[in-house]
Amino acid sequence: MLLSVKFVQCPEGELQTRKETVHTVSMHEIDVINSRQQGFLALFSGDTGEIKPEVREQINQKISEWCEEGKAEIVPG
Repeated sequence: MLLSVKFVQCPEGELQTRKETVHTVSMHEIDVINSRQQGFLALFSGDTGEIKPEVREQINQKISEWCEEGKAEIVPG
């Protein structure tokens, strides 16, 4: 059995890899994460009490910024 080996040239220049990750979260989940001290874990503990108006306003502003920058989009539903 004869094996033939073919060598290919190594690419020149800088190698770049791009990966895009998409996370779908609801506004309610964002509210809960930002309103509780335990953050993301609040979703699992069921501790989803009142969302303070200040927190709601800060989240609205941040979401608006992200939409303008193309980092987020609002999907009704």
